[in-house]
Amino acid sequence: MTFKTINLNRRHFALTALGGFTALSLAACGGGGGDGNETSTINLRAAFDKIQYRMTKDEVRAIVGRHEDDENGVSWTEGNQQLIVTFATNDQMVAGANRVRWFSGSTQLDRSLDLGE
Repeated sequence: MTFKTINLNRRHFALTALGGFTALSLAACGGGGGDGNETSTINLRAAFDKIQYRMTKDEVRAIVGRHEDDENGVSWTEGNQQLIVTFATNDQMVAGANRVRWFSGSTQLDRSLDLGE
């Protein structure tokens, strides 16, 4: 059985050069990852204190600083913290906050907002 020898020197050189060029390009732009705000965190405990009775979802989002993390629009997570806001609809079909809960590890706080707390 005879084997055919294939000269891959040009192909290997081209692949190596392409790989090197790609590595240099990524190194030049900082690796291509992140948006520069990797150290910014949201203090959900502070948001818990600021949320008031009948605030709309938009008002709560403004306090938290971003949109909610779930499809139901009531939960935010940051690190080991979680903030859950329950909204109730009034006679005019406007949803307003009526309960807020904050969790961090084994610590949890719970406020019923419609009681004026």
